[in-house]
Order: sequence, then C-alpha cells, then structure tokens
Amino acid sequence: MYSEPGIGTTFRVYLPLTSTAAGNAVSPPVSSTPPPRGDGSTVLVVEDEAALARVVTRILTNAGYHVLTAADATEALGLYEQHGCDALLTDVIMPGISGRRLADLLHERQPDLPVLYMSGYSNGLLGTTHILDEDIAFLEKPFTAADLLHKLATTCEKSPSHIRL
Repeated sequence: MYSEPGIGTTFRVYLPLTSTAAGNAVSPPVSSTPPPRGDGSTVLVVEDEAALARVVTRILTNAGYHVLTAADATEALGLYEQHGCDALLTDVIMPGISGRRLADLLHERQPDLPVLYMSGYSNGLLGTTHILDEDIAFLEKPFTAADLLHKLATTCEKSPSHIRL
C-alpha cells in the first residue's frame, strides 16, 4: 500500500503465478538452510507502514535480535542518538527524510553501519534514478521472513565492521 494525502492510495496485491490447476498445486521447495539467528544485536527498523513495521519487528525479535522501531527518519535519528544500533533496516520512500538520506546521516556518525534498504517500488529506485546505487543491499517488498533474515545477515557480513548478527 502507498498513500499520499490529497493524491490517493494505491494497493498492490501480489499473487503467485502458477501453471498448475489448484488441485495439482505443488508446495514450493523448502530451503535446506535455516534462516540465520541474531545474537542480541540491535537493528534499527524504519518503516512508515505500521503493520509492516510490527511484522518485521516480530520476525527479527523471534530470530534473536533487539529491535528499535521508528515510523520515520526523524524518530529513527532520536532512537539512534539514545541507543545506537548495529544495523539499519529502512524503507526507501518515506514522508520527510528518505531512507537513503537517513543512511547518509547515520553513516556520518557510524561509517561502517550496515544498511539494508527495503521498498515495494524497486522499478526506478536502482541505478538510473540514482535514488539508490546498484550495489546497495536491497530487499523488495513483499518478502518472506527467511528472505529478510538471510539478506540482513548477508548485508552485515559485507560490512567493513563485519558485525556478527
């Protein structure tokens, strides 16, 4: 869902594409690799959609992370100043300060902070628009709990500080 006051609201529903009849449905393969678990490291989650923020917080908490949740970049900066964090998981497009600008501000304070961006609007965000560089860590919405945990672990492994999440 994306909404702008005075403009309107867009809902996107994603359904899996299938070539088999409903009665012949095949279960998707289950990954043999269990999702990585956190070790109590602090992840600052910045998401302006409250329902998604709650789901992401639950996934990360259940996986062993300590989670700080903010609805926008201004709140996130305040939480960072009070508590710090080991990684940032942020929406890209938010009211006010964008996720990209938030990451830039936090990198001024903590240059090796791992950042994982997430968005439902991947078309146009990467590369040519320069909203995000092509080599950033990016997770497209909607995503599964396993996708989130694997991508967060991979992002942190690539960080110069290589924190153990």
